[in-house]
Amino acid sequence: KKLQERIEKRDGKPVDEPLQGALIAMNPNTGEIKAMIGGIDYSASEFNRAVQAKRQTGSAFKPVVYTAAIDNGFRVSDVIIDSPVVFKNDDGSQWKPENFSGKFSGPMIILNALTHSVNVVTVKLLNQIGIPTVKKYARKLGITSQLSSDYTLGLGSSSVSLLELVTCFSTFANGGMSVQPLSILSVKDSNSKTLEQRSPQVNSAISPSTAYIMTYMLENVINKGTAKIIRNMGFTGPCAGKTGTTNDSTDAWFIGYTPDLVLGIWIGFDAKQSMGKSMTGGGLAAPLWAEFMLNYFGVSRQEFAVPDNI
Repeated sequence: KKLQERIEKRDGKPVDEPLQGALIAMNPNTGEIKAMIGGIDYSASEFNRAVQAKRQTGSAFKPVVYTAAIDNGFRVSDVIIDSPVVFKNDDGSQWKPENFSGKFSGPMIILNALTHSVNVVTVKLLNQIGIPTVKKYARKLGITSQLSSDYTLGLGSSSVSLLELVTCFSTFANGGMSVQPLSILSVKDSNSKTLEQRSPQVNSAISPSTAYIMTYMLENVINKGTAKIIRNMGFTGPCAGKTGTTNDSTDAWFIGYTPDLVLGIWIGFDAKQSMGKSMTGGGLAAPLWAEFMLNYFGVSRQEFAVPDNI
């Protein structure tokens, strides 16, 4: 309700529909879903936005690009120039990526590009790695939806579910091991006879060193970047994550994790109308992440495990 009031104050008139949200909390080591919210009012809408809705991810997809880069020899200290560039699409059209700030910063290490969610550097990195390679890593990390085949892929033009993104980030938290989301452990009849039993399914997706480097980069997002509001709100424990905001601020995301929990949040309108230019993943979703962690889960007793070869 508070978020809706902020949006309505934007132009002084009420919006056409209620603001919606979705949340998934999952154990990254087992895939067990600890909490799921599919909307603000089940009696008004039974549509589960955590699983059934597919929305553009914006910058929340960028970690997939950087994972592909790190796993193929790039270092966090490698420099890419943040400067204007024009790409030609297969159909002959041209596309010129722009940064959220509308400005360019010149030479930049890719660590800082992800920390501050710099669009142009991300697209240039995608160009060097190759679109097919990034799509391959998206599949490894647990994204199953159809993906764009042009350079907008790197900026999150593809529509995926919140569950897919949470599964993707769980691979970083779990040292490179991907897990299948698990919502039901067992089914028993009235006599306590087990009718169905499920156990965690874990597979190697990326190397432990790549997973840790991604965690290091995504820790920077919270400590110094687009999600630093989480630290400002008083969450002091080990955590990493990424904000996401789509064009016209129709979707706001934050997917964050600790060593023992991945928590993903999405906010937007069902009709994909704008929430206002200032309504970003860092301003809307990240504070809710911090509030949930502070009030319901707390600070992890673990630190992120560092592989021996780091």
